[in-house]
Amino acid sequence: VEGKGSPVVLLAGGRWDMQSFTQPAQALGSHHQVIRVEHFNVQYANEGLTLPKDYSLKAESEAIGRTLDSLGIKEPVVLIGWSFGALMAMDFALNNPARVKQLVLYEPPAFWVAQARGESPAGMQQMIDLTKTFTPTATITEGQLAQFRCILDSCDTEAIRNHPQWQVWVKNKNRLRGLSTVANHTDSIYRLQAFKQPVLILTGQGTV
Repeated sequence: VEGKGSPVVLLAGGRWDMQSFTQPAQALGSHHQVIRVEHFNVQYANEGLTLPKDYSLKAESEAIGRTLDSLGIKEPVVLIGWSFGALMAMDFALNNPARVKQLVLYEPPAFWVAQARGESPAGMQQMIDLTKTFTPTATITEGQLAQFRCILDSCDTEAIRNHPQWQVWVKNKNRLRGLSTVANHTDSIYRLQAFKQPVLILTGQGTV
């Protein structure tokens, strides 16, 4: 928790720890109370632990509310999520609209939305099929890691092993555990349509 002012919550991507938002947090901290939340899948991997078998997106989403409660934050927050963190932010916002002032989603992997709309962006089904194997108790192999990276980056699975960040990714590969909840998660389009707070969505070009 950094800074003072109206609250802003930052939720990193599924493979990234809260330190990945250090610079944004410092920038926002001059005018806001900035809360960075560590995800369970990252915390457990860092501590060499296996996630509970019943780990879910709901567990991560509900933890956001408990974090705000523990800090005594009653007013609506600006909620900013990236990738898996954006999916957590969506779920929390749909379940707790009164607690969200504004919602910022950077590339949320809400595959269920595309499926409900009959859309199938390039690479989406590959990503769904792969992440379904990333169960809470899975043994993540380097082969799966290479495949995951190449669906994201459109590369050759052998070439990706020469990437400068490869050894860092290997070290943190168990953070992929639990990402099956991304592929398995579903919700209602009607709940999306009923959400009235301002939403900013950012996407890349040619990404899953």
